[in-house]
Amino acid sequence: MNSEKISDTLKKSLSHLTDAAVSAVTLSQTLKILSKCLHKHTGQSVYIMIDEYDAPIMHAYECDQMKKTTGFLEEISSFMHNFLSAGLKGNPFLENGIMSGVLRISYNEMLSGLNNLEVYGVLHDQTYSDSYGFTEDELNDFFVRSGQYPSPATLDAAMAEAKHYYNGYEINGVTLYNPWSIVSYVKHGQARPYNRIFQT
Repeated sequence: MNSEKISDTLKKSLSHLTDAAVSAVTLSQTLKILSKCLHKHTGQSVYIMIDEYDAPIMHAYECDQMKKTTGFLEEISSFMHNFLSAGLKGNPFLENGIMSGVLRISYNEMLSGLNNLEVYGVLHDQTYSDSYGFTEDELNDFFVRSGQYPSPATLDAAMAEAKHYYNGYEINGVTLYNPWSIVSYVKHGQARPYNRIFQT
């Protein structure tokens, strides 16, 4: 907000996004406004990364199904369509965009405003198979770099215990380990059940 390269008008638009009374129409322009500010400040096109793009849709679906709300799914789907379209299609400040989520990306109404999508699924595409967790080599490197294990024997024992306890998972023939679990193991020096990991 202190950048001299960003106009007062643009700063006002950015500030308006935090107003409690801001409309859904204005909020749907958030990605475009933020990317414009970053572009003006840095002089470079921006990358937009949206993790769990599908979380609002799943939440709205659950609320409607449990009768906590009525029509929330339709409302949030419409908002997400406008939000994603403004940020990822026809945005002159965008270099590239990446979305991740658990629901399969399809050209449904929510994403109909986007084009040139490339889908890299966990189960059907091998391009990024080794990117969905720690590989064996990364796991070994992480344990070594942690500095927690003073001798090769303690290092080997710790890695064997972590591999045994967390078991790994396989995607397209690549064995991977959950990064959260492995980091927690090294941090606490012991294997812990998932319910204890997520409670801390």
